[in-house]
Amino acid sequence: MKGVGCLGVIIPVNALEFINNEVPRQYRARISPLIFDAYALAEQATQDADFLNWVLGHKNKGYLRRIAIDYMFKTAIDDGKLPFDYKVSSNINKSSWYLEIITENAIITTSQVQSSKDIARPAFYRKKLQDANQLRLPLGSNEDDLMEGPYHLLITHGYGTEVPNFINLGFPNHNGWVDRINLLSEPAMIDNTHNEDIDTKERLVHFKDFTKEVSDNDS
Repeated sequence: MKGVGCLGVIIPVNALEFINNEVPRQYRARISPLIFDAYALAEQATQDADFLNWVLGHKNKGYLRRIAIDYMFKTAIDDGKLPFDYKVSSNINKSSWYLEIITENAIITTSQVQSSKDIARPAFYRKKLQDANQLRLPLGSNEDDLMEGPYHLLITHGYGTEVPNFINLGFPNHNGWVDRINLLSEPAMIDNTHNEDIDTKERLVHFKDFTKEVSDNDS
């Protein structure tokens, strides 16, 4: 696979084309509503669970949103609404667990950040994933030496109180975004076939189970 770049730094694919191939628009249309629902789910869980409905619980709402977003992606994949796979992975010392969304040629992770221009902070697992997105060729090498993926795609969101102000899907490397798509500028697919009250109650029950599983892993 040919890459693009200069001064020995190679971006191994056309980033925007790669994003469009791995996550076509009809599936990107489901991501923004999913993340909005996750924000609402985290908010509802904070109000519903006594151990979260106090000062420290509200201060850690960002952590709860991360779990809610992972849960909503898991559920969408399980229900066949997104044609991907997933696995729960950890950092090297197993102090933090997260969802990897797996497409044909990429691994997608999510992160809440302060600005739409930001990428996730350099956690070890993301650094390892981003290594594939920016390759340095030794002297005398050529582009045929580039390894094939999987590459790393990143979904960032933030940083509103009740709803996200931005949602990006992009191709990061160690220097920032190579390219990204503002998902809030694209049409969204809203599922109007469900009973919202029933869905919310069921989601809370399953989300609490998922949250307990993640918390047990983190402890």
